Amino acid sequence: MNYKKALSVFLACMTAASASFSVQADEQKNGIVYDGDSASYFQDGVALTGKFSAAPALLIGDIDGNAVVNTVDAAYILTAAASSAVSGKSVSEEMQALGLAADAADHADCNLDDNINAIDAAQILVYAAATGAGETPPALGSVCYYANAEGILQKGWILHELTAYYAGEDYVLKTNNEVIEGNSYEFDDDGALHSGWLHVGEASYCFADGKALTGIQSISEQRYYFHPETGILVCGDTVNGITTNADGIITKVLLDTPYISQIGYPTGCESASAVMLLRDAGYSTSIDTFIDTALDKGSLYSSGGKLYGPHPDEAFIGDPRSSSGFGCYAPVITKALNKLLTNGDTAVNITGTPLSQLLTDYIDKGQPVAIWATINMVQSTPGRQWYLTSNGSLFTWKRSEHCLVLVGYDDNYYYINDPYKGNGLKAYARSTVEARYTYMGSQAVIISQP
Repeated sequence: MNYKKALSVFLACMTAASASFSVQADEQKNGIVYDGDSASYFQDGVALTGKFSAAPALLIGDIDGNAVVNTVDAAYILTAAASSAVSGKSVSEEMQALGLAADAADHADCNLDDNINAIDAAQILVYAAATGAGETPPALGSVCYYANAEGILQKGWILHELTAYYAGEDYVLKTNNEVIEGNSYEFDDDGALHSGWLHVGEASYCFADGKALTGIQSISEQRYYFHPETGILVCGDTVNGITTNADGIITKVLLDTPYISQIGYPTGCESASAVMLLRDAGYSTSIDTFIDTALDKGSLYSSGGKLYGPHPDEAFIGDPRSSSGFGCYAPVITKALNKLLTNGDTAVNITGTPLSQLLTDYIDKGQPVAIWATINMVQSTPGRQWYLTSNGSLFTWKRSEHCLVLVGYDDNYYYINDPYKGNGLKAYARSTVEARYTYMGSQAVIISQP
């Protein structure tokens, strides 16, 4: 049987019938329309953009490339299927032998069962009849696609709003478990990559619950930094004060917190450190304003041969502008900061928090922390004593008490804005800082902003 001759006769017979079933793409486009190597998905003449769901039946239609979905397309499939039954070749091969483009054959599987046959031809007939009558074609279900801002359907890996998708050659987003280029991936029902690493070109991402991870993340006992906007793993670079090696593993974190020296304020380390927190939070407060308007101050006095005064938790002992002053502890600085903060900002006394937790809870999130240790991290010794006016108990001052601002770390050092004598940014050995911080009661203060 000469199937090509039969095709020409069948096409001639079907042409007239197809007129009432045709949907002209240049009048009102619907479904996928091909333009060379690209394609767009139209709905009522408008190319859709972004991620959207649609019936996969609309993917097929125009087999012979004349922008018409009709019975002629069904005839091609029927004829190719008949030829295939005799020749033993695939229907796609027979369609290409009939002069159809390879991409037309690739998109001829209307019922998405990986087999081009008479069922596909029937689907085209139903589609053409429905659209020709101005009705909505029956759907085979719903699948997802993604088109760029110009309405061009995308293939391969697609990254959109920190979500990754993969579209096959039919432009349909993959779901469930798929092996792509030898790697196994798990996709959600809407096509989003559920979890795991993804490498696209030179860029690497890691996904969890369908979203790309951002910021500092702990994965398999390693700490990585992903760009907060793109989700791309930062490798061998410094971004937002976070330095990584070639594998994206964090080697150093250093915040860009404004530095304030206490020069001119011999015992004003607490005030200078508090002002650093304020400057970092966007306030322009000076040390003088902080001392004069916010800081509670108290003094020592003698009575009956005994020295009396407040507890450093209650007030600054002495004058920050004098070398004979002592200092104060976290509750005083917290109270003073809260006198100055506005717009819902709040100073929080987080005393008792281990240094390691300060790193993960605050420094990693870009938030500096005022901590109490000692001047130049020297060993402290017991200092002057006085009786507390609040309860009469004897209090012992710890010599070399000092307040600083923790702004970074690496494996060996803590990086600290040290206001003492204009020390600037200092790197102190981690073990030493931890010992001094613990000795001073693990005192720490932060500014929390909504």
